[in-house]
Amino acid sequence: PLDSKSKNHVGVVLQTLAPPKEIKVREFVELWRSYYPKPLSVKEILNKVNLDGKHDNFLDKLSGGEKQRIYFALG
Repeated sequence: PLDSKSKNHVGVVLQTLAPPKEIKVREFVELWRSYYPKPLSVKEILNKVNLDGKHDNFLDKLSGGEKQRIYFALG
């Protein structure tokens, strides 16, 4: 089993996800950030997956590839 120290270095990327309808990218990222003890900022997360400027877009309006990059970044 993983000790508590190791758990801070493990992320999860779900194969399928059904986020709430009409949630903005920023809101979704902020929700997931709350699960981590020392999260990156929303800006840093979106920058890492080349989605700068998408924070006010609705998640359900992103392309499939953009959604996958968001999910990867959150893991």
